[in-house]
Amino acid sequence: MSEHRDIVYPRPRSPSPSLPDSPDSPSDDEPSSYQELYETRRLAAQHFDKMQAEQMDYFVGAIGNHLNREEQEETEREEYALNPRVPNLDDLNNILINRAELDHLWNTDDGLLGDDFFAIHAENLVAKITLLVTSHFAQGPVAIPASVSPWGMKTGDAEDTALEQYAKRIARPDMVCERPWDHLLQNEDARLLLLMGIIMRMLDDHVFSRMLFGATPEQEQELQELDRTQLADDGKYTSPTYPGGSLTCDAGFARSRVRSATVNLMLLRNGGIPIHFWNRVDELTHSMAMQLLPVLSYVWMSKPNHSYTFKKFYQHLHHQVAFAGWWAVQVRRSYAIVTIKWPTPGDPWEDKMENVGSSIFEISQMQTDLVDQEAVAEGHKRPIRRARVLVVANPEIRRYVPQIRGYNDFRILRTFVGCYNGLFFDRDDERQFVHHGKEPKNFDTDLVQYSLTRRWIREEEERLARLALRRRQGLPVLLRILIVLFIRFVLVWATGTTERQLYDTWVAPQVARALQEASKRTAGGR
Repeated sequence: MSEHRDIVYPRPRSPSPSLPDSPDSPSDDEPSSYQELYETRRLAAQHFDKMQAEQMDYFVGAIGNHLNREEQEETEREEYALNPRVPNLDDLNNILINRAELDHLWNTDDGLLGDDFFAIHAENLVAKITLLVTSHFAQGPVAIPASVSPWGMKTGDAEDTALEQYAKRIARPDMVCERPWDHLLQNEDARLLLLMGIIMRMLDDHVFSRMLFGATPEQEQELQELDRTQLADDGKYTSPTYPGGSLTCDAGFARSRVRSATVNLMLLRNGGIPIHFWNRVDELTHSMAMQLLPVLSYVWMSKPNHSYTFKKFYQHLHHQVAFAGWWAVQVRRSYAIVTIKWPTPGDPWEDKMENVGSSIFEISQMQTDLVDQEAVAEGHKRPIRRARVLVVANPEIRRYVPQIRGYNDFRILRTFVGCYNGLFFDRDDERQFVHHGKEPKNFDTDLVQYSLTRRWIREEEERLARLALRRRQGLPVLLRILIVLFIRFVLVWATGTTERQLYDTWVAPQVARALQEASKRTAGGR
């Protein structure tokens, strides 16, 4: 018979280590991997708790610093909004302007004055003005309070409204905005396009439309008289195919040939440069800089610590005016006819226009969708809409060159515009524009009147802010006086003495001691 044995199975161990003081824990002389695992987990838990506590302290500290910094920035922003950094006109005292390098361009051969020549340099001019605007009129890191109206900024002359007059000619606000005229300058994309259009319009009025930019008054008068004489000799026949439809092609180009020959003769006498070219550039630069000063002051509210100075802006503007003047002189040298056409703000968008403000139109679409949804909810019919011109950045420039039969039409520069989502029919869109003008609190159809109103409001706000600041500054002095009076009252009441006795007991000794110390210091100094 086989011997019976009991089979003893080893006791299964728990996957988690037991506590060191438990009866199941391994003895010191029998080290186990579970003991090491327990220690490792315990140390890991301690490390994790410590790391979590450090992260919590870091985040709490970071949030606290962020809130303190935001509070400080908000305070500085409010103070800066009341007293913003404005362009210092003293920068122009004894200023030395570095003239643009145009010497290599004045002697351009007549054979090079073709379509491509004018197109390349026209696009170059637009690029230069774009760089000027983006460099000096872009938004800074500090948010400008929405209550500050860009049209209410200070100008050299309180009644100067030249900037507003130019803005009205190239822009029309979107009526769905809360403050339509302000939105044109508060929105960065719209502001940049508006400033480009204003500068180009100024150049068109004072440079491109002149018979010869930089000519003497006598030369200007001679060219105008010659033009009138040729116009009278052109005859009464009109052609609908000619640009403008008022002259025949042959007569119009004949007049242009005579004018270009006279201009080239005048330039030849002075080395290819108009006699008063740089004087006119200086005068126009100063005039444009003063007219753009309010917008520059508004933008500088968002740049309290930037390094730009009014002198740098003035120098940059001077270069672009000089280049535009050179381009205008070359146009007059050529016998081709050049036309400059500005779209009317509020007109429907056309394929010949290039919409460069896509973000502006997208915002307008979102806003009009909300307005239309509210109208539908109230039981009205959803209006039909289409893109309309919000702001014109530059005009369309075309060049007409005579051919054997007729003429060649070449587009030198395509017009750039920004659009808004307006009503489909012209009369409805115009009616909406006029209707909003009946609410002068936030909008006035006439930008000039709106600007003058905003200037008065800002001056009143600044006056009230200065008054409140003086009151805050005088409050500590008033409290100090009240404390002194209270202490004197307490001393008189507590000691039962008269004011004369209080003076003799407390004040007189202090005064005498102060006089003695002062006399000793004086004697020692001698």
